[in-house]
Amino acid sequence: MVGVDYSAWMVQDGELRRRFVYQDSKSKKYIATIYLDCKIERDAAEPLTFLSFMFTPFQVVDGLDLGLSLAPLDGGRPAPVGVNVISVDDGQGALMSPRTPQGLGLLLSHLLSGRQLKFGIFQGPEQLVDMPFYNDPEFAQLHQAQVAALTTKKGSMFLAKITGVIPKGMNLPAPPVETREFDNITAAKQWLLGEGLTNLPTPVNNIEVFENGKSVWREWHWSHDALKSKNELWWDAKDPGRKEREAADKERKRKIEAGLIPDNQLSLKEQFEKANPRWLGPYFAWLPTSTLDAGTIWMTQYWVRATLGLKYKNKGWFPDND
Repeated sequence: MVGVDYSAWMVQDGELRRRFVYQDSKSKKYIATIYLDCKIERDAAEPLTFLSFMFTPFQVVDGLDLGLSLAPLDGGRPAPVGVNVISVDDGQGALMSPRTPQGLGLLLSHLLSGRQLKFGIFQGPEQLVDMPFYNDPEFAQLHQAQVAALTTKKGSMFLAKITGVIPKGMNLPAPPVETREFDNITAAKQWLLGEGLTNLPTPVNNIEVFENGKSVWREWHWSHDALKSKNELWWDAKDPGRKEREAADKERKRKIEAGLIPDNQLSLKEQFEKANPRWLGPYFAWLPTSTLDAGTIWMTQYWVRATLGLKYKNKGWFPDND
């Protein structure tokens, strides 16, 4: 038997989220977790609902052909719908969202029914996952309230903002910032992930949408594939040989660590690093990082004391080979 422990609904800015944790009823061992995310966004005509399910542990490759179903426990066909699949959680989970408006409508109708459900994942005729999925009228009530709140909002303006960085070697007084106003959040996101991202003259740090001055959506350069791709393409164009150098440096470091290169063939830096293994790094602080000797740093190199795990900007705080 499988037991399920579900969280309270988390409701914020048109988004409903709930976590379902599954355990073996006898051994109490963890089996799986399902995260349900329902987003309601105000479109030009009427509010739109988007659903996604994250299931873990479940190893997949992006784009795997899967079907997902929510079937009433008291009867009714599973009617699986095709889903878009993305590997998440360092390859340990699968993020699934309906491919078509019809599939989205079918899953949403089951959730809004207030009836107890079963959660299933299919690949062709084979059922891969079959789990109980707690459901009650609370979802329909919360969903209706969020739709009503968006419907009654009149005259809301959405400010789309994209912020770049100052790449090393570029003489800029400040990171570039572009903004544009839209009357709906969908158009704002499309501009940020399309024209705004393409035209940004530097790598991107983050994109954000504000509704009447309040942040309602944000993605960072490390959290969204489109932003990652923008930065990779920018650096590939700026420095075409960087990946080859990185691969060569990695291979040389491996040989040094394996003792395959004599000391007299190492640079002074390599000799120093080999003789002082107490430090890890250097690392680069892409995000604000707290160090013991310099406080919070950003876009700066820092080192980690291997035995203590403490971060320092200046290695001179300790003798290197103590």
